[in-house]
Amino acid sequence: MFQDYWQDLCASIPRLPPSHAQILVNRAWADIRDFRLWSWLVPIGYITTPAAITVGVANVTLGSVSVVVDAAAAAALNSVVAANPPLFSTQVGVGRQFRLASQTSGTPGPLYNLVNYNNGTQTLTLDRVYAEANAINQRFTVYKAYYQAPPSDGSSAPDFLRYFTVTNPAGGYTIRGRKLYYTQSQLNRTDPQRGATGDTYILASYLDDPASGNVVHEWYPHPVHLRVYTCIYQKRGLPLSNTIDVPKTFPADLLMERAYMYGTKWALRNVATFPELQQTNWVAAYQIHKQDFKERLIQVIKQDDETSPLVAFQQGGIFDMPLGGQFLQSHDISRLVGGLD
Repeated sequence: MFQDYWQDLCASIPRLPPSHAQILVNRAWADIRDFRLWSWLVPIGYITTPAAITVGVANVTLGSVSVVVDAAAAAALNSVVAANPPLFSTQVGVGRQFRLASQTSGTPGPLYNLVNYNNGTQTLTLDRVYAEANAINQRFTVYKAYYQAPPSDGSSAPDFLRYFTVTNPAGGYTIRGRKLYYTQSQLNRTDPQRGATGDTYILASYLDDPASGNVVHEWYPHPVHLRVYTCIYQKRGLPLSNTIDVPKTFPADLLMERAYMYGTKWALRNVATFPELQQTNWVAAYQIHKQDFKERLIQVIKQDDETSPLVAFQQGGIFDMPLGGQFLQSHDISRLVGGLD
């Protein structure tokens, strides 16, 4: 555990302050995490996209943050207040979004984030004032367009780095490559009014939520069906603490060799200050720990590759479309590839 690591460092290096020993251990741990793509930094997560709510009507006033809905809409909203994902949240990417159906054209109104809901008054609260014309008994849609990267419950420390794949098992396809890294500018050029809904094929970076530190993506087309997407992603890893330890498959002695390297550097800088440090050749000690770290690192990398090799697998080859089982069964692709043997 973390306490054992920094106490070991303090016992090996006289006069090393415990608070600084903790910093050195975590500095060593950060070096190791950033050194390569370790298998234990590539977990599998799950993100649920909820079915859209289109029941009932709403009343909205220009300049207000309140939306009053009828009894039919309230009943539908009440059923998902504490669902996964929840109806509303002050954290972007956790709660759902609201938009009115078009009053004058075929395109729905702009999206608003839901930050509260009072089921007693049947009132939704938007994250900003409503900026369109007054609407009375207007059809609306509540769904989720913005998603925090896993973990998306808003309580775990954010350590998401990037997606590798996002798979829709129900649709039989995987989102990968450039479709995971759209920008808002690209998405605005594709569909500035965000009129497309259905199953998602593109993830676009939306923001880094300042409140939680979590990364938020806009999923496009905006998902309106109940789906559970499987996500393979890379996380940054978290600093060690009394509740966070190194992975069970990771040898702690490699961490300590790196921490000893930082510890011997500290001793060299303070050798003139503390007489106890003058009894050890810290230059030689540094070189020994450096060599031991290098040799042990090679062994650990080999073991990690043997345990869980990270080899990219691309479904569909050259095709820029989903080639899952349902797609293959319902389409003739022979003309696309110039004939199949």
